[in-house]
Amino acid sequence: MNKRFLLLLMAASLIFACNSAPKKTKVETDKTETVVKVKENVVVNSNVNKVLASASENVDKEIVLFGKVKHVCQHSGKRCFIEDKDGNSIKIEASGELKGFNKEIMGMNIKVKGILKEQRISEKEINKIAAAQKAEKEEGHCGTESDNILKMREWMKANSKDYFAFYFVEGTEYEINN
Repeated sequence: MNKRFLLLLMAASLIFACNSAPKKTKVETDKTETVVKVKENVVVNSNVNKVLASASENVDKEIVLFGKVKHVCQHSGKRCFIEDKDGNSIKIEASGELKGFNKEIMGMNIKVKGILKEQRISEKEINKIAAAQKAEKEEGHCGTESDNILKMREWMKANSKDYFAFYFVEGTEYEINN
């Protein structure tokens, strides 16, 4: 009986949460770009690809993005990965009032609000990882991260950087967006 009541309560709260639209103070639209400013410091990006395309300009800014939940951390529920229809994905880490992600949202479309963060991996660190992989490969391990190392080095060369930038979102809230 309690389970049914809780499920009914959750469903009702989702209906009300989905019907409340954010107040838009300033809207910029362009047929080629789907970036909308909802408040002065909030950037709404339609998908993961748009977030990644403008990530370096929006680090430490509040963003809103949409995507399908590809993975939820099974142990803690503190992390999930969302992807857009093109297969681009980004990690969302629970922070602030958001304590974690329900495993039941796997495969669902969600809207996430949070702060875009950047983590840099230096060329020196990448070289250490590559050396460890080489040693593992010589010992008979498969070395599955070789493609990632190659992609990091290609990105660094293409962007004239001595580090690889990894972007993620410190999520403060999310809602199911079907």
